[in-house]
Amino acid sequence: MVAEPLSHRLDGPDGAPVIVLSHALGSSSEMWDEVVAPLQTRYRLVRPDTRGHGRSPAPLGPYAIADLVADQLALLDELAIARASFAVTREAETFSHEGESVETMIERVERVD
Repeated sequence: MVAEPLSHRLDGPDGAPVIVLSHALGSSSEMWDEVVAPLQTRYRLVRPDTRGHGRSPAPLGPYAIADLVADQLALLDELAIARASFAVTREAETFSHEGESVETMIERVERVD
């Protein structure tokens, strides 16, 4: 599994608690545009475009959910973010791969608040 570089947007003050706003499959980081204004005064918001979505590259597939999670963690490394909270859509709670939901996979990562 090789992480792909993700297109992303950063909003909010340096040093503030970080929230990664992860968009729905088939969408892009733009789905979060309406919530940025009220949140960016208190939080550092990271809005990545998942591989194959928005402005991120679409390498040849297939992709596994674990690949998408690895991409997000690589982005945190690139941005030198040690810990972050993740906001996901309801879709992520029910979408699963090999019996494991995205939410469960993210919760297992030690860097997630």
